[in-house]
Amino acid sequence: VQAFGNSGIKSYLLDAVIPFLNKRANYYLSQLSGNTTEIEFSTQTKLSSGELRDKFEVRIANGVGGDSYKSNSTGERRRIDVAIFLALQDLVLSRSNVKLNILLYDEVFDGLDGVGCENVVNLLREMTKKVDSIFVISHNDNLKVHFDKFLVADKTNGETKIYLEG
Repeated sequence: VQAFGNSGIKSYLLDAVIPFLNKRANYYLSQLSGNTTEIEFSTQTKLSSGELRDKFEVRIANGVGGDSYKSNSTGERRRIDVAIFLALQDLVLSRSNVKLNILLYDEVFDGLDGVGCENVVNLLREMTKKVDSIFVISHNDNLKVHFDKFLVADKTNGETKIYLEG
């Protein structure tokens, strides 16, 4: 029971990957927010009594915004989200014996301003060094200029047609 509890194997495995996740998430966040925000993953929290308790936490420190996830703006939260899922993706890629050849991002640009979108596009371009194909799903037509090729889905009178542009 203890081995499979919060202070057992789960804690051991999380403790092993936390430094990697912190490093990668903060790398991505620096690219997305210009070194104003930091993420810290932690497997322990300090109680008011000073005792440490096993609890997975994601702490946010924003020099120009809120110091909790919820106290940041929609765009800041989206940058944090993108940094976290890119770090988790790196973790999966680093642990896999099989090279992934496709990544799929659904509405990754939602909530981002123009600069935020450009920064995510730059990170996705960087990802093409690790993965052969990256697909991005978006309803934002303004993003087309950032991509070489794109599929357009057109639904008219209940019929969907898909065609390649670019």
